[in-house]
Amino acid sequence: AISLSKHYDKRFCKIAKSIQLHTDIRLSCHSYSNQKRYMRDILNNKIDLAYVSPFLAYNLMQRNPNLRSLVTVKEVDIITGTDSPYYGGVIIVRKNSPFHNLMQLKNIKFGFSFHGSTSGYILPTLLFSKQLKNQNDQLLSFSQNLQQAKALMSGKVSAIAIWSGMLKKKILKDKVRILGSYQGVPNHQILINTKLFSQKEQEKLLSEFISMKDHVTHYAGFTPSSSSISQAGRDIFKNYCHMNPKECRL
Repeated sequence: AISLSKHYDKRFCKIAKSIQLHTDIRLSCHSYSNQKRYMRDILNNKIDLAYVSPFLAYNLMQRNPNLRSLVTVKEVDIITGTDSPYYGGVIIVRKNSPFHNLMQLKNIKFGFSFHGSTSGYILPTLLFSKQLKNQNDQLLSFSQNLQQAKALMSGKVSAIAIWSGMLKKKILKDKVRILGSYQGVPNHQILINTKLFSQKEQEKLLSEFISMKDHVTHYAGFTPSSSSISQAGRDIFKNYCHMNPKECRL
């Protein structure tokens, strides 16, 4: 079974059907609305394939040696315009904002994404931990990128740290200024439980993901997960978990 969080079920159920058509591996698609149950079933070897965020991939592979990252999503990098298994985030303000550099962002309402977001929370809090110290009452967290963007444009917050892909969306396009950016975040991944697939099946799945085009409408495709991609994630999340151990408990 390929399993994924409920937010992504439509796009990845199409992918599961495509894989089943082109291989002799039978796949069923199941989505979860309960994140804790989703993680528990992955760790207990009840899920064969799982679509996960880079932060969740790191946490899960640390706890279950049967799990490995099979492929990583490729997206068009908004800075370079090329397909990449990495993405990034930006610190932005409205175009009419009085702030022109990061050093000015003190004692203001600042908006982050939800705590598990690498580009909207984890990486910016690591990079700007000194500037943000003792400002907890000024820091707001939003469950979705769109909520963040609306909060910025309405004036609820003065600046936000957000996934750079949001700059293409109508709500922000040509309406904001970038004060800072950060790259190198590994993209979402497909985790495979090696205990539940033969080596031949793993190779078939890898080949099918790499060659898939027709049903990948939201992304540029998939690339084999490499040691360099994994290391990039480990470096980020190891530092974050050291500073915020409570955030890394599953």
